[in-house]
Amino acid sequence: MMEKYAYLMLVFHLLEIYCCIWMFQSFAVKRKGDKRFITFVYAIALCCAEWVITNVFCENLQVKAIVIIGVLSFAMYRLFLIRYTKALVLSMLFYGVILVADYMELVVMGTVFPGKIWNLSNGVIFFATRVTNIVLAYGMSFCIKKMLGSKTTDFFTVKEWYALAAISLITIFSVITITLQTDWLNYASQSITVDSFHIHIAAGLLCINFIGYYLIHSIAEREIELREYAVFRERVKNETAMYRSVSENLEKQRKRTHEYKNQLAAISALAAEGAYQELGAYIEKIETTLQHRMDVVDTNHVIVNAILNTKYREAVSKGIVFVLKVNDLSELRMEDEDIVVILSNLLSNALEACERCEDKLIKLKFALENGQAVISVKNSMAAEPVVENSALLTSKTKDTYEHGVGILNVVETVEKCGGRYMVDYGEGSFQFSILRPNDEGGEQGK
Repeated sequence: MMEKYAYLMLVFHLLEIYCCIWMFQSFAVKRKGDKRFITFVYAIALCCAEWVITNVFCENLQVKAIVIIGVLSFAMYRLFLIRYTKALVLSMLFYGVILVADYMELVVMGTVFPGKIWNLSNGVIFFATRVTNIVLAYGMSFCIKKMLGSKTTDFFTVKEWYALAAISLITIFSVITITLQTDWLNYASQSITVDSFHIHIAAGLLCINFIGYYLIHSIAEREIELREYAVFRERVKNETAMYRSVSENLEKQRKRTHEYKNQLAAISALAAEGAYQELGAYIEKIETTLQHRMDVVDTNHVIVNAILNTKYREAVSKGIVFVLKVNDLSELRMEDEDIVVILSNLLSNALEACERCEDKLIKLKFALENGQAVISVKNSMAAEPVVENSALLTSKTKDTYEHGVGILNVVETVEKCGGRYMVDYGEGSFQFSILRPNDEGGEQGK
């Protein structure tokens, strides 16, 4: 049978491989530079490999499953930006889908045509069974894509991936065991009547799989909601801190205004009495006090000034060297809340990272250059940041979930306002750079 329909089997294997690639596209992105031609080459190579494996291990289903899963996982790992362990789990998931589809195909055909002679050497019958198998495989893959695809898997924890692997293993083991016990291969030219046992087993496998996927999906959705709430809470915290800083600065300004009135009165009195020596000493004292009280940074932008001066004072109090390069930001066109999110998060992370270093240094650049807003924060770093699914989280080793929110907040804000960002780290330093067109968005916040 295999020899007679060898070319047709290759076509169906190719359709299965493309089903696998199609399903993987919901869980990972292809590697940079990958073209359709490369994907086609991978598909052809996998198709031939699966055909050979199926022929070589046709009587040893356990070994066949292990080899096919291993080949699939390696190929998908090379084709997509994904960790090998996750590629392995997803390959197990897909192979489980194929086995369930095979089993369902036998159950469906045996139920629809009970007692009929099911001779797979007949081309029409063979073609009908394989088409049914492919349709079921694509249908199940579509359901899995809807339930587990998109950004949901970005929030999968190790436990969720273990659960997905366990469901796939149970499915594969169950179908192989049933196949060995039932010996479907000897039914090629027999009268097949599928009893209620197989119908119940098939329905049970489907229910176990989809209930498991639904539970994992629900957990992931909850994680997404928690992450979005954490992002919102971080935004509120940063904005509250910034506006509190502005309020405190205004209150200090009111007090200084009152002090200036008293100082002017004292100066006038000393001048009227002709006490010029005392007047000179008094004015010198006032100048020294003013130098300590004056804000270090003045960019002609109230919000930027409030954040930078607040963070500068915090850095000085912690013994951190803070080097700034700024220019006139009076024409900066960026929403106040976006400025708060970006600067507050980047500088807070930089300050926390410097506290764990011996050489404490922060370099900040915020300037308008050639119609672009350029923001760059570079700081000392004691440990490299954690990277998950090509996404940067944090350099902290504890509570990474909470502290990763700040970076995610910045990235989301930069992308929302049409900017680009670049992350560079190594050799004890970390740098986050942002480039954004200064031609749209918001009031100047002055």
